[in-house]
Amino acid sequence: MYKDSHKVIGYFSYSEEGDVFCDKDACVISGSSESLHGYIDAMLPDRETSGIVKKTRFEEIMQGISRGAAYAFDQESYTRFLPLAEKNGMSDLPALSEFEKHQPEENTPQFIRISQS
Repeated sequence: MYKDSHKVIGYFSYSEEGDVFCDKDACVISGSSESLHGYIDAMLPDRETSGIVKKTRFEEIMQGISRGAAYAFDQESYTRFLPLAEKNGMSDLPALSEFEKHQPEENTPQFIRISQS
């Protein structure tokens, strides 16, 4: 069990068939359901529905990482994830300032990708 395992980090989406909304191979974690819908609209404009949107907690993400999953955090969700990950022994994580370093094209979501090293 992780410290603060119950804390909500953000939201993710999956289809009724079980396909998770990803940026390349990383599950997108958004700070709010509204921003997640915006990412889906921007990245999959022909998709008819945003699928099923669910909250995800710190423990669920850490379990996924330990099993080899990759996650793409937006700034809001990464702001929640980073201090908890560091508190639980993860190191060499990108700093929040990475969001300021890379200015994406207009209407292009920006993510920090985290996976098991």
